[in-house]
Order: sequence, then structure tokens, then C-alpha cells
Amino acid sequence: MSYAVLCDVTGLRHISDGLIGMQGGLTQIGITYVPPKSTLADSNKNRPSEVFSQIYQGLYKHHYAFLSDRVLSEPLLAKAFAIDSTTMPLFKAILKASGRNQKTVNRLEGLKRIVQISLLDNLPMNIKHTSGATSDHTFLSAVKLNPFDIAIFDKA
Repeated sequence: MSYAVLCDVTGLRHISDGLIGMQGGLTQIGITYVPPKSTLADSNKNRPSEVFSQIYQGLYKHHYAFLSDRVLSEPLLAKAFAIDSTTMPLFKAILKASGRNQKTVNRLEGLKRIVQISLLDNLPMNIKHTSGATSDHTFLSAVKLNPFDIAIFDKA
């Protein structure tokens, strides 16, 4: 799935074909077998979306010290966090290719990403993926704030 994100690949067939094409390079990182698209589909079907949030959180914690070159000069900015969400409609490319008007696609038939961003370093520090129909208020229980921190939301 990381390959799909980095290469902007939208289909399982393209993921599988792309990985097969670079199979020699994959052995250097310990991948000796490229699963077929049906196995990828089954894995995605059974994998909870929380896995991707946990991967990001682990990477963020591991690399946090190296991400920002800014010193803490504004104490207020260190306590400010922006929280926002965006819905990504599924099958957008497929519907576009079929000539169907994208405006008729229900935005709730997608994946919603809700993000908490530290305004000190402008990096996402907390990400949750849900179904497109899930309300943003469900993210509030996952927001990481300390006393006197400032949470900034948009009106929508």
C-alpha cells in the first residue's frame, strides 16, 4: 500500500504489476514474494483502517526530532493544533473514465481522513481514517491535547 501511495497508483492490478516489475529491488528490503491482486484485495478487505493510522503514528514518533528545524520561540504556537477532515470519494477515476458525472457521486461513499496538525511544525501528528459517512465528532476522543492546549476547527 505504501508503493501505491508513493507512486500514485489507483488499482490493485497496477500495484501488483509495478511490484513485479521491481521485484529485484524488493529483495534488498526483504520482500521475496509479490502477492497477486486477489490476495491484495483480500488483505485490504480484512485489514482495519486503523492499521494505517498506527503506521503513521509510529513513523511520526520515530522521526519527530528530525522533522522540524525550528526552535520553540513562540510558546502559544507550541500549544495550538488545527483539526480538519476531508472526504476522498472512492472510484473517482473509474467513474471519470466511464463518462459518469462526478457530481452525482455521493461524497459519503468514500474514505474520510481526519487530521490533527501541530502548528509549531506544520506536520500531522494524529490521523484517523473512517468511512465517508462518519461524523467528525468521533475523532474528538482520539485528539491528543494537554491542559491549556488550543484546538482550532473550521466551521464545516
